[in-house]
Amino acid sequence: MRLTTIVLASLLALTGCTDGDPSREVKPAPKPSVLPQTLVESIGLSPADLPKRSSVELIRNGDQLEGEPTLDECGVVFQSEAHRVARHQVDVHFAKSLPGTYSNEVVAYDSPESAELALQEWRRAVQDCNEDEFHPSAVEGVPDVKVRLQEFHTLESLPVSNNAVARQLVVTRAGNYEFLSIVMQQQGTVLDAHYLTTARQPRRRQVARLTQQARATGARLVELANGTTT
Repeated sequence: MRLTTIVLASLLALTGCTDGDPSREVKPAPKPSVLPQTLVESIGLSPADLPKRSSVELIRNGDQLEGEPTLDECGVVFQSEAHRVARHQVDVHFAKSLPGTYSNEVVAYDSPESAELALQEWRRAVQDCNEDEFHPSAVEGVPDVKVRLQEFHTLESLPVSNNAVARQLVVTRAGNYEFLSIVMQQQGTVLDAHYLTTARQPRRRQVARLTQQARATGARLVELANGTTT
């Protein structure tokens, strides 16, 4: 009799019913939570996204938050920085020499609203920056710079619609300069940023390489960033 009861209970559970009452159907289990650090590492660039024999390398403190700012623009204090919960930044090493320094940083925030705020704050800082003034950096040891915005737009070809692209000329007080190209995209709790630094105006193929990398991580961003984080 006991065995029969156990089997019957099991069958009722499998059919989603209890005591023949359809209103008491068993609800599907919630999706398992994803740790923020696992999430950002899963979205970030990998060798599979790059030409053969190319690689990625975690930068120094690339998985740390304390003392490692994500947004550093025009001396602005970004409120969203306090809402970061995980970070993963790598440099890219190509098998064949490719001018410029490429890097990818993926950051998880405590909520989708905080991630969206981060991109909004960065957009505002880039567009409102006074190009005639030198501004301090949030990164220790980096000199004050003037920043001249050369280009700013949204890129429709990226998988994530909430994105922004900037091209900047950065000049130090000593007269040294470099060109910085940035692609940022945000979805769910995650901000995905790609950086290219060059000694001269970036060439079309360099910008195309940066955009291609953003498409690769953007595809995973669409798939993974709406998952639950703990």
